[in-house]
Amino acid sequence: MKYPYLWSFVLFVLMAVGCGSRHKQTIGSDIDTSPDIILAGMETFDKWCASCHNFDRKGIGPDLSGLTRTVKTDWIREFIRDPRKMI
Repeated sequence: MKYPYLWSFVLFVLMAVGCGSRHKQTIGSDIDTSPDIILAGMETFDKWCASCHNFDRKGIGPDLSGLTRTVKTDWIREFIRDPRKMI
């Protein structure tokens, strides 16, 4: 073998890359789930959104179930604050 240390180095690099952090960002993981925040969100939703949107059947607006698993939290927040800007 002409370069024995080279193969050891290549193997080490491959193992380091393969065993590296596999941290996967979970969309919606940054949403506060404290009871007070959830209650305030429910009250806001009931007041401003529930007449058109829901989570289990079709309404005037789209079904929102699973939204936080598919759309980034910052986009949702901005849409709630200023829908015209985000459309």
